[in-house]
Amino acid sequence: MKDAVPPGCLRVSAAVTRLEEGMFAGMSRPLQVDALKKRYPRDSIGFGPQREKAAETLSRAALTGKLTIYVACGDQRLRPVPVAVLERLIRARGGLPDHVIRAPVSLLRHRLVDEPTFDALSSGLLILKVSEFDSWYRKEKRKGVGFTATAQKPARRPPKQTDARFA
Repeated sequence: MKDAVPPGCLRVSAAVTRLEEGMFAGMSRPLQVDALKKRYPRDSIGFGPQREKAAETLSRAALTGKLTIYVACGDQRLRPVPVAVLERLIRARGGLPDHVIRAPVSLLRHRLVDEPTFDALSSGLLILKVSEFDSWYRKEKRKGVGFTATAQKPARRPPKQTDARFA
């Protein structure tokens, strides 16, 4: 199978889905999305901005070197994709796609990748190792602010003093 994911790995899109669930688990869906999901429970209906935010977060982690993205070759071998290459890839809705969209030939010309890696990029899957993703996810979740919706608590205003003794 061409699109088979090696054991212990997950597609970039699956990682984005897991990240989205963790980032926005405490928030309710917009009413229209919720109504459609109740009517068509088996359909893949989601809220685009939340998914894009999760995809951007994952891409930022890969571009800063916190996460390593691999490309799966046909023989199930994994080749790490350098950050310089990830910067030149076309994004899909704010994040990295599962399959590279038009791998630029300039990657070979500038010697950023070798031929076998370029061939793998042209036809293979972009994946992450589950252990690396889980480790990064735990670190980011511990940081809290700006990562998970449940970690952000609304500012509490002091109550108005309307008691008669304070008047």
